[in-house]
Amino acid sequence: LKELENLSTKIVHTIEKTRKFKLYLATPAIFKNGWLPSWIDRESLKGEYEGINLQLISACIGKCVCIGGFEMKGKDKVREKIRPQPKKMFRAVPAGSVYYFEIENPTKENVTKIIDSFHYKNISEERKKEGFGFSLVGIVK
Repeated sequence: LKELENLSTKIVHTIEKTRKFKLYLATPAIFKNGWLPSWIDRESLKGEYEGINLQLISACIGKCVCIGGFEMKGKDKVREKIRPQPKKMFRAVPAGSVYYFEIENPTKENVTKIIDSFHYKNISEERKKEGFGFSLVGIVK
C-alpha cells in the first residue's frame, strides 16, 4: 500500500512539473463527437473537464469499433410481448487508444482533480455503467 501511495505522489509531481499527462482507454469509449469527447472544442482542441482547463495535444486512436447488443427485457411493440430487442449501435473509440493532454494550470490541486476524475473511471458518454470508457492516467516523458 505504501508503494502505491509513493507511485501516486510521483505521478502527481511529474504531471505538475511537465504539465502533461496521457489518458489511456482500457475499454472502448463512446463519445458523441466520434473520436473526440464532447467537452473538447473541435477547432481549438481545448476543453474543460471538472473545472480544469485542458489542451488536447495529440491522440493515438485505432480504427473505430461498432458496439451494439441486445436488451434482453425489451418489449416487442408489434406483438406486445417481452422479447430481446437490439440495442442502438454506436461507433466507439477502441480500447488501447491514448489521448495526450496539457494542463493550463498544473497546481497540485488540479493534478489531483485530474487523477480523481479520470484514473480508474469510466469516461464514456454512452453506456458508462456497462464499463465503457474505463480510463487510466499516465505520465508523459
